[in-house]
Amino acid sequence: YCIGQERSLEKAMVAYEDGFYQEVIDLLETDIKLKKNVDHYLILAYSYSRIHDPNQAVLYYEKSRSELWPFSSKYMLDYGDVLRQLERYDEAIEVYQSMGDITQGLIYSCRWSKNDVLNDRNISLTQIPISEI
Repeated sequence: YCIGQERSLEKAMVAYEDGFYQEVIDLLETDIKLKKNVDHYLILAYSYSRIHDPNQAVLYYEKSRSELWPFSSKYMLDYGDVLRQLERYDEAIEVYQSMGDITQGLIYSCRWSKNDVLNDRNISLTQIPISEI
């Protein structure tokens, strides 16, 4: 790193701790282009989630997943929530299940949401194996 990049990283971490997620994104997106840093992917993913951009959030969660799986519970929970927002219920359930019993309510919520989406799309539940409901 050069001194300018170090200062950007320091600013980004302070902004992250203070909840200024758009500033984090602005600072780290530039850094990521210069030097890939998987730890920063998680911070970017969470920051995009906080500014309600689930498509970008899931992109960075998936980039970091290969090297940092499983994430800490904060990021795992957020990753599952982002997948659920994108109606990727089966993947969200998988993430929640990997966290253990504490997420049973979220797993049920995903299953009910999936059923609602299927009903809205006029797909008969008899067409889906019971194990997937």
